[in-house]
Amino acid sequence: MNTSAGEAPSAQAPVTNVRILGKPDKESSGTVHIKHWTPQERLLRALKTFAIWFFIALLSVFIPILHFVLVPLALLLAFIFSFMAYGQSSVVLGGSGSCPFCSARLDIVRKPDRWPLDDICSSCSRHVRIEKA
Repeated sequence: MNTSAGEAPSAQAPVTNVRILGKPDKESSGTVHIKHWTPQERLLRALKTFAIWFFIALLSVFIPILHFVLVPLALLLAFIFSFMAYGQSSVVLGGSGSCPFCSARLDIVRKPDRWPLDDICSSCSRHVRIEKA
């Protein structure tokens, strides 16, 4: 299962059962871990994102000529990405199941918590759709 560094599935990321669907009536099952953030955690993530981009803007001040573009761009991105981070209340950390076509292990990678999820089997390269069970 692929997760970002420091965010291994834990008690804070409960297991959710999913159905893995393939076209013509093929189905298998699997599990995913979904991380939900409280409003305070969302605010901290947004502030951290803003601080990183603000720091990049400060560093850009010292680059001759390019600082005319880089500083405003980094500040704009600071606002955009911090609003995006605040708006995300949950994320699928990852999971696994079996491909409905070839029965091989299907690793579900980290992605936004927007259902249904779409993925591709690494063994048979066929498209599958993942839905909450």
